[in-house]
Amino acid sequence: MNQKLRTLAYIIITCITIIALLQPLAISTAQAPKRTPASLQKFNSPNALSVQDLTGSLTPQDIANILVGQGVTISNVTFIGANVSSGTFSGGADIIGFDAGVVLTSGAARNVIGPNQSDYITLINQMPGDPSLTALSGYPTYDAAILEFDFVPVGDHVSFQFVFASDEYNEYVRSQFNDVFGFFINGLNCAQVEGSPVSVNTINNGNPFGVPPNEHPELYINNDLTDGGGSIDTEMDGLTKVLTCASAVTPNQPNHLKLAIADASDHILDSSVFIKAASITTERRPVILVPGMTASANWPCFLKEIGCNLDILWIWMFTAEGYYTPLIRRLNEAGYTEGNHFLSIFFYDWRQPIEDNIARLKARIDAVKTATGKPKVDLIGHSMGGLLSRAYVQSSQYGGDDGDDVAHLVTLGSPHTGASQSYPYWEAAHFYEMDTVEMLAFSTLMAYYMKEDLNPIPVFVLRDRFPSTQDLLPTFNYLYRDDTNGQIYESSMIHRNYFLPGLNADISTLFSRTSVATFAGLGKSTTERFYAKNRNFWEWPNWDDGKPNWDRQAEFKSTQGDGTVLTSSAKLPSPAYTRDFDNVAHGALPGNNDVINAILAFLDISVAPPPVQQVQQQALAFYLDGPAQATVTDPLGRILSPSIKANVNLSDPVRPDPAPADVIPGAEYIQVPGVAFQLLFIPSPVEGKFTIQVNGNSSGVYSLGMLDTNEAPTTTTDITQLWDVAKTQTESSVTATYALTYTSSTATPTILIAETPEIQLPVWKGSTVVTGRALPGSTVEIHDANSNVLLGTGVADATGHFSVDLVALLAYRQRIYARASGVNGVAVIVDAHMSYLPINVR
Repeated sequence: MNQKLRTLAYIIITCITIIALLQPLAISTAQAPKRTPASLQKFNSPNALSVQDLTGSLTPQDIANILVGQGVTISNVTFIGANVSSGTFSGGADIIGFDAGVVLTSGAARNVIGPNQSDYITLINQMPGDPSLTALSGYPTYDAAILEFDFVPVGDHVSFQFVFASDEYNEYVRSQFNDVFGFFINGLNCAQVEGSPVSVNTINNGNPFGVPPNEHPELYINNDLTDGGGSIDTEMDGLTKVLTCASAVTPNQPNHLKLAIADASDHILDSSVFIKAASITTERRPVILVPGMTASANWPCFLKEIGCNLDILWIWMFTAEGYYTPLIRRLNEAGYTEGNHFLSIFFYDWRQPIEDNIARLKARIDAVKTATGKPKVDLIGHSMGGLLSRAYVQSSQYGGDDGDDVAHLVTLGSPHTGASQSYPYWEAAHFYEMDTVEMLAFSTLMAYYMKEDLNPIPVFVLRDRFPSTQDLLPTFNYLYRDDTNGQIYESSMIHRNYFLPGLNADISTLFSRTSVATFAGLGKSTTERFYAKNRNFWEWPNWDDGKPNWDRQAEFKSTQGDGTVLTSSAKLPSPAYTRDFDNVAHGALPGNNDVINAILAFLDISVAPPPVQQVQQQALAFYLDGPAQATVTDPLGRILSPSIKANVNLSDPVRPDPAPADVIPGAEYIQVPGVAFQLLFIPSPVEGKFTIQVNGNSSGVYSLGMLDTNEAPTTTTDITQLWDVAKTQTESSVTATYALTYTSSTATPTILIAETPEIQLPVWKGSTVVTGRALPGSTVEIHDANSNVLLGTGVADATGHFSVDLVALLAYRQRIYARASGVNGVAVIVDAHMSYLPINVR
């Protein structure tokens, strides 16, 4: 309908309205040549929307009472508008998104009843507009319907749920006919979508329909007869998904609420708002955040397999906390803190099968319910955390004697049908496109487990120590033959996911027990498939189902994902509320402000502090394995030493007070009693020279490994090759010094240099060459440790490595040492038996 026709329709409808003004319900249409006004009258019908307006016995007080839920009392109810424009409805569960509530409209409440028979349903009520709505719309408003009352909440916030609908859709999107709805609490409108008022122009799918520019199309549902809609049983041509408005209020004091809707620029083409019954509530539920795989650590559990079920020992994994900080701070601002138990961060043993963690999650839910006195909690699960949360809700352990205990479940990038990226992990312990947290977690633990298992085959170590990886394998067909491009059916593969198929087969249980929202990233290059060929015989036991052709990586990818999980895998079917976020990576989902706004809206949580920046740190990590301890000094003279333990020994698992100025901020020295394997972690290292002093505790061999996350490759990687490793002999009270120059650019690799020259172990009886490390460019001499006789000379290259040819064969149990620029290395005993080498030298 163009502007001239719309004006003509306005004149026609005005005349019809004047004639029918004294009738209880006068309903007409704008330019409806095939229909008469009488044919558009709506009546209640079975299994559909049923509406009762104020023309009968219903009063504004009745309407207000229907809206109010737990924790709110009301008074001084007033209504301004036509009696036909306000009422109650029921039967909306499959149409609106909730069953019953209140409807306000700029036309006739009964006109929302379906089916959709007109693209331009209208009733002119000859009512004025509202100045507040005019300010929100940007255009003059007419036929306003306004419900107001005072209320006293027992809590410090209120929230409600609603759906906005209009017959201005889709023809008048992005025009002056910007019909609008407002929910004013103490004068401020909280019915917003990312800062803009809810209106025709702020939630739509463009005009023409489906053509950008559009505004929040993910929140819009089309029902326009001329645009392929009309299947939803309401006369409205378009409507939003269920939205949430929440606002801070003054508890136990009178506050004022105003609900208002109006036409913009003229009286025709009605808009309506549906408000859920009993949804204006101050009730608050505790939130439990369940982070993703590798986000948490329990070092006594990881290194000694003790204390795995002790919550107090679980902490954030290196750098992981920064990913979740924006969400946590926004919840804190809303009054959800760990101190008052309305926020709880649940760490779990992500190495183990997801189902093995259900009992601990249930115990945490029970503890939070007890601490807060609330019967239900909300769960927010990122990645694997979403799968664990979902598995609990669908499990036989759910709820208990007191009934259902999860009101809402939000999953962020959770691979509900698996993630292709896990295939190289499980098939060959090849880690493909890892982020910083994954790399640090898997590389440190693999280094330790391979040493503990006496240098076994890496893939067997991974499958034994990280069985949860199998729970992430895709359940869709993701493997293709490299020679023919034909599909290899997932059902025929040797290695399959046996967890997710059962979970998805029982998805109806999930929806019957809780309300679900799934948020997914979009627009990032994401592994979707692999083109695989038969492995070579020497590659056993890797690649049972085929080795990817890494030359075809460009063909592996899809932009329909978050860089780790495909968008289709991260979403669940209706009735789950789903939303995609363009250009948001997997790890960024819990820190993206748009995602956080959507989470808070779904959970009825109101807070609008300044956005918080997500912190994704680079890091230096070291492991020291053997009878020694280390002290690291950074370029600013700050140190990390064994006396600066972060939080990871059995006797004192709590984080320390803020570090003094001479300590590297955020650094952690991890040492579990009875375990020789130690971890040193330095987040956000400053550029320049770092010095590492290794102090021997007793005679023996130690390995010192260094990993710079800035240098991590993005392609397939043997994770044991990430470490730059020095391995040598030490004795009690002997100190060896190493150095490295850190740069934030990958153009200059960070290399571990032995300032005290070292001999690379093992060295065998009968050797004619000795290798090791020293300062680059230095002349290295190998001496007999007893006689000081010179056995050979060499020069360290630019990376600090040297190779010295000897003048004589080394004898059994002969002691030798290295000397460079006047500095002696630790003496080494030449032996004749094999010794393990846990990590290969890069």
